Amino acid sequence: MKKTIVYFAFIIHLLVLMFLWIFTPEGLLVSNITAHKFLSFALISGFLGLFFILFQFPFKGRSFWINKTFRLNKLSKMDQMTDVFPFIFVSCYFLFFFLAFVSIGYFNILGNFLIFISKQGFSVEMIGILLFLIISFLFFYFSTVKIGQEIFLFPVTNFNFKNNLKSKFTYKRIVSLGDFGKVSEGGVYNPGILKVDGGYIGLFRLESDTEAYSGNKFFSPCLPFFIKFNKDFKIIDSFILNYPEYEKLTRIEDFRLFRYKNDILVGFAAIEDGQNYFQQHLAKLNLNTRSLDLIKKFKSFRNSDLDNLDLNTKSLEVIQKFELSKRKEEKNWGWFTLEDKIYMLYSVSPWIIYQYDLEKDFFKEIINVDFSFKWDDCNSMLSVSSFPVEYDGNFLVMIHGRTGDMVYMQGVIVFDKKTFKPLHFTQPILYGGKEEGRDWRVLYVTSIVADGENIRIFYGEGDSHTSLLTMKKEEFNNIINKWKI
Repeated sequence: MKKTIVYFAFIIHLLVLMFLWIFTPEGLLVSNITAHKFLSFALISGFLGLFFILFQFPFKGRSFWINKTFRLNKLSKMDQMTDVFPFIFVSCYFLFFFLAFVSIGYFNILGNFLIFISKQGFSVEMIGILLFLIISFLFFYFSTVKIGQEIFLFPVTNFNFKNNLKSKFTYKRIVSLGDFGKVSEGGVYNPGILKVDGGYIGLFRLESDTEAYSGNKFFSPCLPFFIKFNKDFKIIDSFILNYPEYEKLTRIEDFRLFRYKNDILVGFAAIEDGQNYFQQHLAKLNLNTRSLDLIKKFKSFRNSDLDNLDLNTKSLEVIQKFELSKRKEEKNWGWFTLEDKIYMLYSVSPWIIYQYDLEKDFFKEIINVDFSFKWDDCNSMLSVSSFPVEYDGNFLVMIHGRTGDMVYMQGVIVFDKKTFKPLHFTQPILYGGKEEGRDWRVLYVTSIVADGENIRIFYGEGDSHTSLLTMKKEEFNNIINKWKI
């Protein structure tokens, strides 16, 4: 209710001002030429502010206009802003509206100051342009994501989710945008994390700018960035990994790690040269050569990779379902291992898990059941967030969806270690909507570590930073045990 009142109050105020400007040319307010000009500036600013508030959303609130028009996205300050143009224009709207009243005799001190400026040769138009430039400079230089979040997105977006349990976790930022110089000014986030002796290792998404979010995925590369932490998450070592196959690609991103025998394998999304959709790659993390060694490029199951399936266990109905689907893009496969065998959680709803024979390059379906998993607030399909990890004798995986306003939400599924059938399916327990970074709506979990008495959730914060949420396992279990299947 509050968001509707705030939103329409601004529109009504704007319409009333337009009525005064058009239909009362002899009235007290607009008979003054200076006041009339300031009202004109206010109307222009107000409608431009309204335009940017409404039309930022097709571009997901990611400062599309700033990135596309002025190429200011390479400045780290700019990467922390969202919807700064609405803030500028709406601020100018109220300022010019106030100056219109000043010019007709209210607030004598300011009115005398305006008269003094006009006597120095400054016209109303010059004053208006100068004020606009000053306001723009101030907000471009000092603004943060909280400005756009609290002032402009509140009227049209509800980010106060009652089930958000984030405050119950202990929060810690472990890597920030810009920590590694210019090469990281687009962000260091969405990590694959594993616990090792003496600490943790992670493979991060390293972005030098935000061009990928302004509609240009191929302007600059996303690099696989390795970081080693001690047990307190202090950085011990870091470097960019070489990926020889990258010469044949246009983009790779979102690296997740899992152990297979004595190796660490990496699953990630890649766009082949000449394509505009993501496919899945599997590689080996080679720290001796500081490289990713390609194991396999996977085509879409749902389009042309039927020769990779165990057709002996398929019915004709299932085979036709794969053949008829037109989807090519594949993201968010959930790799995990059990007893030296590789498995992959392919789909959440329906619940589909395959076994993958690495040596024979062969998939076998293990389970395919539609449990009709749904979230009330979700306006997208449910997808894998973290790779499944062993947890209290079973497997635990985090999944995500999005609201209609593209706010990310995260929930938990616990599934049986023997049958792979889900045991617990939670409603969302974590929501974006107040994240610091380029996009305040994004809280994107990419790794879970069951660490002694604690559960650690690693996530990309605002498509900019990497943060950690920690909770005692006992308390975490109390949360997920509420949702038994």
